[in-house]
Amino acid sequence: MRSLRVLALCAALATLGCGTNGGSDAGIDALLPGSDAQDTETSDLDDAARTDDGTGRSCRVSVLGSIAHGPEATRAFELRSLDTRTAHPLAVCNDGSPAIFVIRPGSGAGRERWLIYLDGGGECHDLDSCNQRSSGANAAIQMSSLGYTPTWLSAQRWNGVHSTNAAANPLFHDATLVFVPYCSSDVWSGDRGGEGPTAPGTRRWHFRGREILRGVIQELLSVGLSAATEIVLAGTSAGGYGVLNNADDVGAMLPAGARYVAIADAGFFIDHPAYDGATHAPSTATPTLLQQLLTVGAQTWGGRGDESCERALGASGPGRCRFGEVMMVGGHVATPVFLQESQLDNNQLTRLGTGRVDDLGRAAVPEEQPYVDGFAAHMRALLGSVDPWHAVYSGLDSKHGGLNGADYDRRQIGAVRLAAFMQTWYLDPCRGPRLIELPGSR
Repeated sequence: MRSLRVLALCAALATLGCGTNGGSDAGIDALLPGSDAQDTETSDLDDAARTDDGTGRSCRVSVLGSIAHGPEATRAFELRSLDTRTAHPLAVCNDGSPAIFVIRPGSGAGRERWLIYLDGGGECHDLDSCNQRSSGANAAIQMSSLGYTPTWLSAQRWNGVHSTNAAANPLFHDATLVFVPYCSSDVWSGDRGGEGPTAPGTRRWHFRGREILRGVIQELLSVGLSAATEIVLAGTSAGGYGVLNNADDVGAMLPAGARYVAIADAGFFIDHPAYDGATHAPSTATPTLLQQLLTVGAQTWGGRGDESCERALGASGPGRCRFGEVMMVGGHVATPVFLQESQLDNNQLTRLGTGRVDDLGRAAVPEEQPYVDGFAAHMRALLGSVDPWHAVYSGLDSKHGGLNGADYDRRQIGAVRLAAFMQTWYLDPCRGPRLIELPGSR
């Protein structure tokens, strides 16, 4: 696969010239498909319309020679609630409270570059998991908007791609930022109404992730998004999952002339067998844990994943088309997506039954190491197989999410920093650059 050849070349970063000892990211272009540094086959298509090798879908995002920036954004964040009485009656949280969003206007040339960010925070898919979630300490922000108050807003620390510091956030420090809290517990894919607190089972809750996002986009179009020149849909964890579920649907709502791409951070959950503690090997039980979760979740939440995928898969689509590894191959998601995914993501591994793994890939329980290594190999293979217009940045570490943390500007594979690699991708997304760290490359 193309990505694995890139990996082999990048195993010795100094030889390839991916960066310098001082942390410079000069030479990142050597990682891009089609560069002289690789023995890859690339299609000879024009910059504005690159197609894949058989699915019939195309990537049509213009190339930028440079990125215009203004001064660091200084305007205050503003908390807004969707009008569920008239304009957006279905855009409600699990408990029926109106969904909300936070907006901070950009500055100068960055004002018309919009970053719409979907928050994450797990999910619930059946009665037991939703009961547990609704009785937890964070229920007022995980299943409701009642906890999103001015006090909550003033306590936030806007790091990573949310930061207004140009050095820490070179791409989006001056952009108009929209932060959309996650209160639907359905990985932004549901579209089923609830019947109130006395209803039986999960019918007491609303699962309206799709309607919330639709309502936010409609509201933003009336307050400046219609004039945007560049638009990015991004999210972390369940928010990254939501990006994959909704990227093309959001694109269809946006101004025709806007340049539109997406970023999914820690949202590429893979269908890997659970850890069998008795054998220290992958479980042979079927269905797998993720298959169970998404099959039951699709029934609980209603709604759907990617529409093109569901049309292609027919009856199996409602469950299968919420798997990232299914949506991101076969030409289903046409929007070019930047995937940031750790190969040993502790969130995924602990769900599968292992202990935690450190950032050097070492399992806390030695007997789990072969299973952990197998999970990472499976992740690398799946990331390497996504459609060619999608980009991948994947380190052999255990972090869950890379966009919204205080260490965003310091995350790197070898000498190639995430923030710089993302900027290179942003100039020409259709090239689908990939950097996937191999074992033994450190």
